[in-house]
Parts: sequence; C-alpha cells; structure tokens
Amino acid sequence: MSLLLERAPSRAPVRPAAPAMERGSAPDRLRRFVGGRSDDAVVLSRTSADLMRLFAAGAPADVVVLAGHPGLPGARIVEPAATIDGTVAALEAELVARPAALVVITASSDVTGEVLPAGRFASAAHRHGARIVVDAEHLVAHRAVSIASWGIDYVLFSSRELDALFDVHVLVGRGDWLAPVAARSEPGGVAVGAVAASAEALVSLGFEELGYREQALHQRLDRGFAAVPGVRRMQNFDDPLDRAGVYAFIVDGHSAVEVVEHLSVRHGVGVCRAQPSGVIRVSTGLGTTVDDVDRLVFAVRALTS
Repeated sequence: MSLLLERAPSRAPVRPAAPAMERGSAPDRLRRFVGGRSDDAVVLSRTSADLMRLFAAGAPADVVVLAGHPGLPGARIVEPAATIDGTVAALEAELVARPAALVVITASSDVTGEVLPAGRFASAAHRHGARIVVDAEHLVAHRAVSIASWGIDYVLFSSRELDALFDVHVLVGRGDWLAPVAARSEPGGVAVGAVAASAEALVSLGFEELGYREQALHQRLDRGFAAVPGVRRMQNFDDPLDRAGVYAFIVDGHSAVEVVEHLSVRHGVGVCRAQPSGVIRVSTGLGTTVDDVDRLVFAVRALTS
C-alpha cells in the first residue's frame, strides 16, 4: 500500500488478529477474508494476469469487461456511462444484445478511488445468465469485501495492497470453473501463510474504523483544496457512492509533471501521475495523518500562489 509522505504503516496501532480468522489452512483464511462461501475454491498464483487469462479462457461463452479493467484477449468491452446507474444499464444492454458467460469489473478505480456497487453489477449479470468476477486488488486494504453478501461469483485480489512480503495473487469463487486454473503452479506455503497473516492483521483493525478515518481525511482534503484556486478533484462518475484509498486532482495551469516535481522536490510529498490522463493521484492508508493532509494542501497552495 502506498502512503502519502511514505509514512510507515507501523505508526498505526496493530491489534492481534481475530481468532476466527486464524483457524484453518492459509487458503481457508484467505477465503474467509473475502467473505467466501464454505464451498468456494481458492486458486493461488504468482501473477494476476495469467490467473485471469486462464480463468476467462475456461468460460463456456463470451467474456464482457467493464472498461477500467486491464482487459482480456478477445473480451467484449462495455464503456462506462457518466453515472453508475447508466453504467449498470449499459452492461445490461450489452448482455441483452449478445449473451455472455462472464462479466469482469474492477471493484475500485486505482486512479480516482471510486468504488463500484459490486452487488448491483452482480444482479445485472445474473439476470442475463452470466457470472461475475470482481477484481478487488485496490479495495481489499480499504474496505471489507464479501463474496457472499455482495452475491458475486468470484473475487480476485493480491498481496500487493496488504503490505505482505511475498507476491501472491488469489482467485476465490465457485469451483466448477476453476479446475483448469487450479492445475497451475502455486506460490509456496510460507508466502501464502504470510499473506493470510497480513490479511488478518488488517481485519483486526476493523474496516468500519478504517473507512471512517479515510473518509475524514478525504473530507479534509476537499475543504483544504476548496480554498486553493484551480484545484479540481477528479472522478469518473457523477454519482460515486464511496471512494477508497485514492484522492485524484488536477491543478489548472500546471502540468502533472510540474505538480509532481514541485510536491516531491520542494515539499517531500510523494504523489503519482496517472497515465495517460495526467491526473495527480494521492494514496491514503494506515499511516496517513491529518498533518500529512495539511502538508499536501500547503504545498499545492504554494504552487498556485
């Protein structure tokens, strides 16, 4: 997880992992981490691209991908509308026009942080006989993910956002389509156990508490930037319900390269420039503080003064 000003996650209090999560094998613990059903299969891999490609190749008919996901060879693409309601309608229209077996969506944008209501997209897919896989890589460290309560078929995530030392990619869901994928080589047991332990440590902090804290930081950024001329928060939808882990903005009259260099060189604030849009992307996480937020606002104000 990248953090504003690169503060270490250890600054946040870490409580012991919840006992209920500790029981069972590492794959079982990862299944429970994403609210999997008791009979859901768990497939582990060293790369998410190969994992998704093999999985999608085994689907019995077409695959439809909501734009924003990296995509899959041969998949049909649905472009999002200006609203979430319109995007759900666009997906349904595509499935009515040409049936498909599998729908792929990203749980949250890695540029703007906007979170999609996965349950609504799952209902739309199921109404037209398709299953759905939700790529939750950028969400699992910020919000609780639940296969069962969302009514989705599969979820994909990785250790990259969990501050684990090993690179492990996880696909959890209905086992009948996962047999060809499960035959691939898996990461070692030590790596999988370490990822499960990282997931449990995150659960012990409480996702509700993490969500409220993150929302408060974003609201403070909103108030601070509202007083800085030319700063605009960026979003994909007119009606986002939630944002997680990322705050995206631009500064009118200044290129993204100029903003990034100013913040990093003169103020020691680490941000990213999203390609190809040029939007400035600020990541927030466990180690991000109110002082970090105020320092960012001060630095941007200095640029525009």
